[in-house]
Amino acid sequence: MSCVSPNAQLAPPSAGQPDSATVGPFLVGPNVVGLYNVMDAAREQAVKRVVLASSMLVVWGGRGPASPDRPAGVGDRRPNNHYALTKVWAEQMGELYARRFGISVLAVRLGWMVRNPDEARHMIELGIFDCYVSRADGARALAAAVEAEGIAFEIVYAASRGGERVFDMEPARRLLGFEAQQRWPEGLPFPLPDG
Repeated sequence: MSCVSPNAQLAPPSAGQPDSATVGPFLVGPNVVGLYNVMDAAREQAVKRVVLASSMLVVWGGRGPASPDRPAGVGDRRPNNHYALTKVWAEQMGELYARRFGISVLAVRLGWMVRNPDEARHMIELGIFDCYVSRADGARALAAAVEAEGIAFEIVYAASRGGERVFDMEPARRLLGFEAQQRWPEGLPFPLPDG
């Protein structure tokens, strides 16, 4: 299965609004102003490393993240909504602060971390299991991003097993030593819904 689904509406948000059609307070507060505040505080406090939670939605583009002939690379950007655009903003701000202020920044494009049975049902409906990232795999990737050495600015993907079919996982292996250990639906903290 791949992440390709032309009409996919992804999971509801906990911070910014992934399905948001407009730029409103649910995006501007956490994903624009909040990001600026974090990055500028990191600069003022001479923080050595910032790990940014980006999203696979940066490359969603309305038809899924991968072209038919290759997985989505870290240089790809095809946001399909304002939420994804704020994640592109986050990556670009990270690059700016790395270049201008010498902060080591790593942006992790997380796969779909299914948070509840309704999202699991939606994942099943869409059949985009290769986009999944379990909590454990996501935590391992983020922990490795904190500890990785020799990084000025980089972008990597974090997805569970199968994600290599739709995301270029080589940078995460090379830079973080990250290897996914789980596959959909492993790692869900609730029983898989019927149907």
